Amino acid sequence: MHIRLPYAFQVTGKVQGTRRMDRVVVADLLPINVASAGLLDAPVRISWTRSHDHAYNFFEDYAIGDDGRVDVRTFNGNFYRPLTNAGTPLDVASATERVLIDYQPHSDKPQELAAAQVVATQFPGRYPRPTFAGETLSNEQDIVQALTERVEGLLILDGTVWERCPEPVLVIEEDFFRNPSIFISPGFLDKYSPGRDKYFTFAMDELDQALAFANGRTQTQGEEVEIRVSAEIHIAVPEVLSRYQLADDAVRHAFEMQRSGGAVELNRASPDYIRAWMEFSDSVAAAHLTQDDAGIQLLIDAWVAFAEEKHESDGAPDYDYGLGIAQSMQARFADRTMEPGAIFNAQPKR
Repeated sequence: MHIRLPYAFQVTGKVQGTRRMDRVVVADLLPINVASAGLLDAPVRISWTRSHDHAYNFFEDYAIGDDGRVDVRTFNGNFYRPLTNAGTPLDVASATERVLIDYQPHSDKPQELAAAQVVATQFPGRYPRPTFAGETLSNEQDIVQALTERVEGLLILDGTVWERCPEPVLVIEEDFFRNPSIFISPGFLDKYSPGRDKYFTFAMDELDQALAFANGRTQTQGEEVEIRVSAEIHIAVPEVLSRYQLADDAVRHAFEMQRSGGAVELNRASPDYIRAWMEFSDSVAAAHLTQDDAGIQLLIDAWVAFAEEKHESDGAPDYDYGLGIAQSMQARFADRTMEPGAIFNAQPKR
């Protein structure tokens, strides 16, 4: 489907008849083709609704209706989520006001350009091209390229606009230091900014495993920890879900532990500590380069060995948060719901 999308850019040049340089905001329309299909061509593969009004979640921008339903469809091997406006699917006519690019890399006044793009939708001709004399400097080409790439991720389904998105996942967020609690919520990692101390991810069809993992995390605290599930999952088709979450979690948390501390002056550490630290550091570096089942197993084994050695060197405190995470990941890897070697090829255990 061919549509015309507004965009804004800046032009700097010499004003005719003077020596004065000026910089102006310009808006224009870009004719562009957006992929389109019917709803039957893009079936709903994942769907959930908000559990209750006060549940924690971070997917409201893509929820439809009063019940906060989020449908994720697949088309040509990609996931798509709806663009919405106050719980209503966005139609093509309204898309020109919502399809914005990130102007931050292209201008020192990104808010001004975004506002100009919206205004140009309602008032064409408000920001005409200037009549500068001599050579001028413009960032139009870069912005047109960014807008073109943005539109390549859009899909029109029966008149409503959807955008390509990463596979949604279940996110476990825990906060044991301020208000002991654990939240489990669906979400899109490209829109997610961790708001709590630690988070872990599971595939959308692994709610039972996520709950079991969360319960296991509470046992290390020695106090009651509330677990909240913020959504009811209605559809999660296993055949389209990947199994990368376990590996990503292991590498991310191991790297955080390596970065946050553990290295000491070698002449102050025991030989066992130094050996455990070096093996752990080597396994983190290897897992960053190549993630496979055997590599993640080596990483977790080295991670737990170092965490245990550090625990002893710290005086064996009753509560050791770092050791608890390492042991939790070890148990999760051992109890994973996939056959060995399957976490990287999206093959659920039969």
